Amino acid sequence: MKRNAVRIKITLWYALIILLLMVGPLTALVFTAEKVSWNRAEGNLKESLHDFMEEIDIHADGYEADEDTEYYDDGVSFSIYDEEGKLKEGNVPVHFPEDTVLKSGEVQSVSSEDRKWITYDEAYRTEGQIIWFRAVASAGDLSMMGQVLLTLVLIVTPVLAVLAIVGGYIITGRTLRPVEEALERERVFTADVSHELRTPVSVITSESEFALMPETSKAEMQDSLSVILKQAGRMSDLIEQLLVLSRGEAGVQKLQMKEVDMSVLAQLTAEEMGEKAEAEDIRIVTDIRPGLKVRGSEEMLIRLFINLLENSIRYGKKGGTVRVSLSIEGNSVKGCVEDDGCGIKREDLPHIWERFYQADAVRTKDGRRGFGLGLPMVQWIVKVHRGRIQVESRLDEGTRFTFWLPVSVSGR
Repeated sequence: MKRNAVRIKITLWYALIILLLMVGPLTALVFTAEKVSWNRAEGNLKESLHDFMEEIDIHADGYEADEDTEYYDDGVSFSIYDEEGKLKEGNVPVHFPEDTVLKSGEVQSVSSEDRKWITYDEAYRTEGQIIWFRAVASAGDLSMMGQVLLTLVLIVTPVLAVLAIVGGYIITGRTLRPVEEALERERVFTADVSHELRTPVSVITSESEFALMPETSKAEMQDSLSVILKQAGRMSDLIEQLLVLSRGEAGVQKLQMKEVDMSVLAQLTAEEMGEKAEAEDIRIVTDIRPGLKVRGSEEMLIRLFINLLENSIRYGKKGGTVRVSLSIEGNSVKGCVEDDGCGIKREDLPHIWERFYQADAVRTKDGRRGFGLGLPMVQWIVKVHRGRIQVESRLDEGTRFTFWLPVSVSGR
């Protein structure tokens, strides 16, 4: 609910900013366009009046107009007034206010009822009188254009608002998704760590209380101490793996990189894990090409093999086989750990690299689970060594982990 509220708030701010950035300039453009249109109309009106005046023969005693003089041309009406403002000749638009004051050299905006005009006057002085010339044009088209532009803004603004809100909601969702996923991973991580630590802590607490009871015998106390030691070791292992993974993901885990003989590491690890495999009635078979070397951390590469082998043994079957192979493929050392156990469900495969993710415990031989950190650590180790890893699995048939690491120059 809180995340949705944050998303909505960001979306509204985003929409407001977009509207201000778009509607503001658009509104300014509308008024600018209207102003430019008015200026152009005023200029045309002045020019039309000057052209009309050139057709009139003006002299010291007055003026003379030809019989064919036109007092209306291209939407402009022309008229002539005496110095007292009385109409002498010309065409005056219907409903134009007759009491409109004559103002020389000034454009006026005149309204009457629902109509609007613009008018321009010029006074011409002769020796004995003043002659007024007036040009009048309808301003209805200009007003209509302004209204159309303003209406367009009023129509476009809600559309832009809807688009900005929808687009902002989508963009904000995509932007916040990594953050939400990170927060969710952190929440799950905290819950999983708490869950994993709860069991050993509960066992240690109960065993300690039992050992401190007066009626507890020495043998029972030793058994409790053994259980406590085992659970403490389990907690220590969990914390150690968490530290390595956390430092690795944060980029602060320092690794001692040197040339490592992968063939020797693979063989030694397989032999060391052989006893654990035999306890589960599982046989480890190796097919390791000698002398394959990579540049890396010997400690982490050993952990790579141990984690893969432990996983195969845990999910292997009684009387089954775990196969470990190492070969050269192109410029890479190719390693493979394969078992013929229970396999992994298809829907589980994408999640096995996630911390604390574990398949159903009932699929293991004894119903026990690990911490769910082994495979994430394997993936990180391969990645930090500039390699890659993949998994193939079929339910009830087995699982194969294959990784590739860049071969060292001397290990080709």
